[in-house]
Formats: sequence, structure tokens, C-alpha cells
Amino acid sequence: MILPKRPIPFFDESLSGYIFRLASANHFENPLPMFQLSGLTMPGYLSRIACTTILRATQSLERLSILCNYSSDSLRNLTFCESEGRFVIYGNETIPENAIHNLKSKVCPMCLSESPMYSRKVWELAFYTACERHLISLIEVALLAKKRYLGRAGI
Repeated sequence: MILPKRPIPFFDESLSGYIFRLASANHFENPLPMFQLSGLTMPGYLSRIACTTILRATQSLERLSILCNYSSDSLRNLTFCESEGRFVIYGNETIPENAIHNLKSKVCPMCLSESPMYSRKVWELAFYTACERHLISLIEVALLAKKRYLGRAGI
């Protein structure tokens, strides 16, 4: 099965943000169907899927790739690359896996007021607290609010 609407992921988008956009583009109320159709485990907090746990679920990533007709390697680029032990790679840096913010989503309200609207991967880093583009603090939002932000744009 391939979803009827398959937005192309942005190079700096988070996988969790892309799944929100994919669900919204296909008129799902929430991203749960994306998790069910792909076989991804629905974590307690959706932003956790950006962490290396998804890299260990290669088969699920393959199924998601079929749903959105986008290569699994390209989807893997939306995650933090796994390194040895409890470390991940972001850009050229190796950082502790627990540096991934997994309790709440952070967003830049200015970025989300612009088009195209999407959730950046860097926002999932706990130590990243300000938008480098707009020079304002990121705000923490509940995941349902994040869905509303992304859903407003119809993406």
C-alpha cells in the first residue's frame, strides 16, 4: 500500500515531524495510523522516535518507506545516526543519546508561522533552546498542539 499523499521530507526535518505531516496530509486525526501501518512501536512520547531506537527497527523503517514511497535511507537521515554505545551522531558531532529531548516537543513559533511548515530535527536536541534563524527561544508544546500547528498548514 502506498499512501495517496506523500509529502517529500525536508533535509533538516525530524522523523517524528515528518510522520505528523504524512498523517495530516492523508487526513488522519493523529499519527497513530502511521505507526500501525509501518509497524513502528508507538512510544510514550512521539519525539522519542527520533532517537536511535528507530534505527534498530529497520524493517519498520522499510515499511514506512513503502507507505510514503521514499527511500528508507532518506528516512533514516531524518533520525540521529547511531554510534557506539549510547551515543548518536548529529552532523559531525557525537553526542549522548540522552541529549535527545523526548519529553515534550520544542518548536519555533516563527518558523511554524512560515511556509513551508515542518518540525526541524535540531529542535529535538535538549541543549538546543533557540532558533538560529529567528534568534528567539523555542517553546515546549504538547504533542497534540504540535499536531495542530502542523495540521493548520494542511500538510
